[in-house]
Amino acid sequence: MTEPVGSPSWAAAGPADRAGSGGGLGRGPRPRPSEPIPVTLALAAALTVVLAVVEIVHIVGRSELVPALRGFLVLIVALQFVLAWGLLRRSSGAALGVYLCQATTFVAALAGGLGSGVMQPLLAAGAVAVIALLSVSLRAFPPPQLPALPSGRTG
Repeated sequence: MTEPVGSPSWAAAGPADRAGSGGGLGRGPRPRPSEPIPVTLALAAALTVVLAVVEIVHIVGRSELVPALRGFLVLIVALQFVLAWGLLRRSSGAALGVYLCQATTFVAALAGGLGSGVMQPLLAAGAVAVIALLSVSLRAFPPPQLPALPSGRTG
């Protein structure tokens, strides 16, 4: 006869007990408000916002796109504002999102999908700058706090 499988000890803990003060699985403790935000992280967040504004202005000005597509693209690019705010809160998910957005911007600028002339190299250089600044700032992010694996084998 098999014993009923109970939930692991970490599952019974309340949200405040799990993973420090972060309040959920996989979240590390949030930095104290007294800890200053690194300059490189603040610059990465600010540059992310500036690049998103430039991209939105460019998208809105493209008359060859259907208005619904322009609106959709603007909403997608506007997500970078939320990601930049998450960077300032030292969210690892926001950092990953910014990496993905900037890598996409870099590839689109090289492929010629972001206009012509001066805009392409500026957006590509801006994306590389954000990636570099964010890479330097990774130490400011809290380490992930994962639950302990159960020690006994159940089955």
